[in-house]
Amino acid sequence: VVRDYIDWFFVNVNQDDSNHQAGSISDYVYTLDNTRIMSKTKQDYDSVDAYLAGFIMVLENYMHKSQDETLLVQYEDEWIKILEAFLATRNATSGLSMVSLSNQTQYLMDNSEVYGALNVVQNLFDFYWKLDARNLNLEERLIKIEAELKQWAEELDEIIEDLLFDEAQMLYAYG
Repeated sequence: VVRDYIDWFFVNVNQDDSNHQAGSISDYVYTLDNTRIMSKTKQDYDSVDAYLAGFIMVLENYMHKSQDETLLVQYEDEWIKILEAFLATRNATSGLSMVSLSNQTQYLMDNSEVYGALNVVQNLFDFYWKLDARNLNLEERLIKIEAELKQWAEELDEIIEDLLFDEAQMLYAYG
C-alpha cells in the first residue's frame, strides 16, 4: 500500500508549467461512481512545503524498511523536482518555509513538518549514492541540492525558535 502511494505521488507530481510549481502535488478530489473510485485534480494546491515534507518522510521511512533499490532510480527526475520544489519554499529573508511560491505565509506547523523532513532527507541521499544504477549525469545537480538541504536543516531549528517563539509569553506563534 505504501509503495502504491509513493508510485501515485511520483506519477502525479506537477510538471513545470504556468499553473503549477514543478515538483509540487495538486489537491485531488475522490468520488465513488457506482463501484469505481474516481479521482480528479483540482489543478491547485493549498500547500507545497507541508505536502512535500510529509512525502519525504514517508519515502524515507519506506526506503529504510524496504531497501528498495529501484525506486529512487525509477523516479530520479521526479525526486529531483520534488527536492527542488521543497527548497524553493525556503524564504530567503527569514529562512522559514513558505506555504508555496504564491502564498508566502510561514506557519509553525508547516515549518515543523519541514524540519522533520530535513532531518531524514539525508538518509535518502545516503541510500541513493550507494546505487550503481543511478544517473551519473544528475550527480552535480544532486550534490548542490544535498548541500542546500543540509544547510537548511542545520539552521531551521534555531530559526523557528528565534522567529516563532515568544519567550515572554512562553508560546509559539502559529505563523
